[in-house]
Amino acid sequence: MKSLAKIFFCGAAIFGMTVLFSSCTDTNEPEPGPEKPDMVGQSIFVPNEMNAEVTVSMEFEADDWTISNTNTWMDVYPYSGSAGVQEITVEVLGLNEELTERVAGFMVKDNGSNIQYYVIQDPVAGWDLSNKTAALSGDAQSYTFSVQGNLDFEAVVEDGADWLTIDGITETDSVLLADNSTYSSFRTYNISMSVTSNDGDLRTAKIALNGVDGTTSEVIEVSQFGEITDADWSKEFYKRSYLAKFSATWCGPCYTASNYIHQAMDQTPDRIELGQYMSSGNGGGLSEWAGGDSYYMYYIENRYFEGYIPAFDWNHYIAMESVQNASTWARLSDEAVEKVPAQTAIAGMVSLANDNMAISLSIASKVSADYNVSVFLLEDSLYTSCAGGSDYPNNDIIRAEFTETFGTPLTISANTVGTLTFTETVPAYIEDPNNLHVLVVVYREGSFSSSILPGYGCELGTIVDNVVDIPVNDIVLFKYEE
Repeated sequence: MKSLAKIFFCGAAIFGMTVLFSSCTDTNEPEPGPEKPDMVGQSIFVPNEMNAEVTVSMEFEADDWTISNTNTWMDVYPYSGSAGVQEITVEVLGLNEELTERVAGFMVKDNGSNIQYYVIQDPVAGWDLSNKTAALSGDAQSYTFSVQGNLDFEAVVEDGADWLTIDGITETDSVLLADNSTYSSFRTYNISMSVTSNDGDLRTAKIALNGVDGTTSEVIEVSQFGEITDADWSKEFYKRSYLAKFSATWCGPCYTASNYIHQAMDQTPDRIELGQYMSSGNGGGLSEWAGGDSYYMYYIENRYFEGYIPAFDWNHYIAMESVQNASTWARLSDEAVEKVPAQTAIAGMVSLANDNMAISLSIASKVSADYNVSVFLLEDSLYTSCAGGSDYPNNDIIRAEFTETFGTPLTISANTVGTLTFTETVPAYIEDPNNLHVLVVVYREGSFSSSILPGYGCELGTIVDNVVDIPVNDIVLFKYEE
């Protein structure tokens, strides 16, 4: 088994002219750091154990000194006493459930002076692994997987995954706590890896993170996209529909429309993919980059719903301006599956590291055709308040497009797989990279008249053949109808 351990203990406390420190050590055999004292300067350290007590010595000048403490998770006693050296006890009354230290203060009044002391409680040992996966392109590359936490660990690659090697682990971003003297044990661990090229199918390696405490462990997964050159041509490709919604922060009906859409998406799981163009009406809207303006103005100027919000485009063959209920959207989805079956299937991966996004796509086609492929960057959880509702569900907001306006041309022969790759920088205006995902839309020439909403029309000359949403640092494969 391949492993590399990075053992780290760097503590620094600064009080006046005194600096306490220990060195950082790289070794394959973890060595424990020095014992942490119960008290350094005006900071007292307590364990994360209920009813644990730490007793420290303090010297007081006055016979009427007092301690005031308003915290509920710890107690300090005695609250008063006479001059001289006294034993002060801090008792833990509540557990710290976070990965970062808990810091509270109490005040000592002695001989007319108020002195602030701090109590620092240990965190829960472990790491924040809300993201436990990484998706990589098939190229040979160096990759860094970042893990935030407070516990040093050994990283072990599972047997048989010879295509991935761990080169090293470094730590960054330790910050000062509220006492302005103690550095937090919470930091970012950067696991550097070397990955060989993949000329075959998708492959995944599991990496065990074994904490130096001997009890804490987690598993992360690194998947590498391969060369998908074939599909199961005997099966029917899974059909998803694309709903483009044009809305605005000032739009009252948009709140109701979004609720109906999400209800329909719940009723027809994995059948409807949503992309929202959000305008503010006076510039600076969430989708008002150059491409967004092109789309938005195209619909406003060339469709009959000018001046109406919300507006919708369903698979490029229905345009409407009225708010439809959840049942209508669900019926439109069922109609598309039955009457406009997909002739393409989409597989792909999205990898994000240090604001650099890599996208690899494989598109299988059962017929020879000229397609257009649009790749949109979507962001969730952007607004919490808009006209029409205080809990406006502003997810799936189109923030950028990585292809040409209205798609990049791609010609695919019958029963073959076409490929596209993109390397993009995440725009600076993105609020939270953790809320990003990528929407891939494949268009083809054609037209269709819906029996669900026959009163509406669309004359783009293209329809959406298929669409897929790919989470960041994840992979999707070809999907087939059952």
